[in-house]
Amino acid sequence: MKEITVNGIKKMVPQNLEELSQEELLKLIRFIAEGRDSQYIKLRFVCDYWKIPINRINRLGHRVERSSNLLQKIVMNDQHMDILSKLYLLSEQFNFLIKDRKLLKNPVPSIRFPWWRFIRPLVGPSDGLKNLTIWEYAMAERMLENYVSSDDETFLDQLLAILYRPTCFLKIIISWLRYSSDIRVTFNDQTYQKRIALLTGLDHEKKFAIAMFFNSVRDSFKEADRFPHIYNMKKKKTGNSKLSWADVIMEMSGEIPGNEDKTGRVNLYTFLYRLELNAIKTEQMEEELEKMKKQ
Repeated sequence: MKEITVNGIKKMVPQNLEELSQEELLKLIRFIAEGRDSQYIKLRFVCDYWKIPINRINRLGHRVERSSNLLQKIVMNDQHMDILSKLYLLSEQFNFLIKDRKLLKNPVPSIRFPWWRFIRPLVGPSDGLKNLTIWEYAMAERMLENYVSSDDETFLDQLLAILYRPTCFLKIIISWLRYSSDIRVTFNDQTYQKRIALLTGLDHEKKFAIAMFFNSVRDSFKEADRFPHIYNMKKKKTGNSKLSWADVIMEMSGEIPGNEDKTGRVNLYTFLYRLELNAIKTEQMEEELEKMKKQ
């Protein structure tokens, strides 16, 4: 957050998407879905933060156009242009709304339903997807890719049904006794479909915010300080375009059938870290083989 003073009024304004409140993020997503231009979006946020009545500014502009008194028109036009120039300078503080797409903090930690439905709240993943298993992540990523390719919101509902689950009373107690970031019931790929009907009526803005959060975390894995070797590793030129996560899980499970289930329940970051080490070793071996061939 950054402090900005305007006419003696101090305000703390955000500098990235993660510092926006849930309400502000959903508002941004709604504006983007409506096709609003970037200047309109920034201006709306400026007016909301400083409680600027935009209707009065518009009325002043109309009065300038309708004024027949030349001197009065010049004075009002100078006032109007001065206000617009200040608004423009303030709106530049909100450029991140258009340029920034990094969102590692879960904008919707839980989904609550009306009390009369007698349904327990659904709890989502922690920030950075740190409490996901690799199989849970693999299925969610596939649903996101299906949604992007088909624009079918059914896949978005399935993505939410995978990530959001009821709390487990035993896990809540365990989290009090020792550190545990996941209080959701254990993921089951055979029963998550039951939650799809509950999530179908969720606001579109919240669905898109969750999808944006998941995609942002996924993209962050490719950064140089995280797991770059997994994604930059040279692919062998075979008939297949790329391996799926299911293939990787089977490869990491060894030759004994049945170990895939245990591997699928491994924490996402533990799995990616092990995969990153294997990728680094593979690249080093390939470099050594190339040097030996040149000799």
